[in-house]
Amino acid sequence: MKNRYAKSKIDYIELLFTYFQELDLGAELKSHIARYLTVLISGIYEDIIKNFIKDYIQKETIQKEVRSFVFRQIDITFRNPSYKNIKTLLNKFNKDWIKVLNGKIDEKNRDALNSIINNKNNIAHGDSPAITFDIIKEYYQDSKCIIEELDKIILKE
Repeated sequence: MKNRYAKSKIDYIELLFTYFQELDLGAELKSHIARYLTVLISGIYEDIIKNFIKDYIQKETIQKEVRSFVFRQIDITFRNPSYKNIKTLLNKFNKDWIKVLNGKIDEKNRDALNSIINNKNNIAHGDSPAITFDIIKEYYQDSKCIIEELDKIILKE
């Protein structure tokens, strides 16, 4: 990954998976950890994607007021990084980015990302989804390539 911030966040998620995987925990505690990881991954993905766009904007020669406006708008409008919401955000900058992303990402990856976001929303609204540690780990592994591709697409040099 070109973006060091994104790499550090991805490394942190992977460190947590390794740490929790090695602990001898009961099923109920692992289920709570899975919920925590679901919310964390969703938030980190959202943060990383915003950071990609901000890095892209920083490289452009635009007035600082315009840059500041764009940063505030992204912070306000980009929530829940589902595949659809990512495409909506990309469309605001460059329609070609969506074409490239669609060509690199398959349905399994999209579904994994959307499952993370849907489960996070269910957790946030007081539901208790049947997410397990192994399932969230699989969703993460299957969705991470979207973040990696966005890094290449948005921050290409």
